[in-house]
Amino acid sequence: KQHLLRPEVLYVCGQAYLLGETPDWAKAEGLFRQLVTEFPKHQHTPAATVRIGYCLYRGTKFDPAVAHLGKTLPGLADPSLKAEAGLLLGRSHLAAKRPGPATTAFRAALAADAKWERADELLYVLAVALKEQKQLAPAAVELNKLQSQYPKSGFRDRVLYELGDIARAQEKPDAAVAAFRKVVAEFPKSDVSPLAQ
Repeated sequence: KQHLLRPEVLYVCGQAYLLGETPDWAKAEGLFRQLVTEFPKHQHTPAATVRIGYCLYRGTKFDPAVAHLGKTLPGLADPSLKAEAGLLLGRSHLAAKRPGPATTAFRAALAADAKWERADELLYVLAVALKEQKQLAPAAVELNKLQSQYPKSGFRDRVLYELGDIARAQEKPDAAVAAFRKVVAEFPKSDVSPLAQ
């Protein structure tokens, strides 16, 4: 007979493997799969299903992540889980060099929960996917939206850099230089600061 707390233990242990000093994506995935299989109606099952996609993505198994998340998304009711799954689906497509499907996934994630706590990240990766498709003006629109809606975003340095790079590609040197100078001045320790110099 299984203990009543078994699903909770599987979920917490899976999360611990994700959040540890050295994450173990395979072990976490195994625990989440066990929870989903053994307790399909448990309250943590939807989140565990999304975490499986996260483990696949972080383990650089992009095609399996896409397959899993694509199958999972229609069954999710919680808007924040839908947004998270869409982010992971889009990131998996982007990592596999498929910016078109990534754009679709990011837009769907924003539509699922526009107020999600990581909506700034969604806007940023959407802009990156658009930029990779040479859709520079729409990418700049998303980056400017991120800047205005999330002035304290952790992506601000990258937003400025991407706006500078877009201006450079559009042959607008004054705007490019201004954006790059802002990166260097406001975010000297950022990993994009040397690129902006």
